[in-house]
Amino acid sequence: MIQLGSYNVIIPKHIIEDHYSGGIRQLRADLPKHVIHEDEYLYSIEGKYVTHVANANDELIKNGIDFNESKNRSDAFTVMAKEGIWWKVEWLVVVGDKAWFIADVEAPV
Repeated sequence: MIQLGSYNVIIPKHIIEDHYSGGIRQLRADLPKHVIHEDEYLYSIEGKYVTHVANANDELIKNGIDFNESKNRSDAFTVMAKEGIWWKVEWLVVVGDKAWFIADVEAPV
């Protein structure tokens, strides 16, 4: 379970490990000012402002994570903002200020 802050980029761990150039170690190096939370299945890149989310999104895309520019969305990650989810993904369960990967046995599905 991930505790959500004001702005969070949520991405499954297997996506980072399989598609992000250099994996989580490189992601942490690329985003030194961001706090990265994790549970068994997910990473959450937390930002205080929307500009932090934009920076994180740019790094993900630049380093191999799929993003559909014409639809302005991705199936690989999503953004949870204080205003709500930017686009829905099938693998994420959100209840209040908490998020789970759909396969997590503790997810409220």
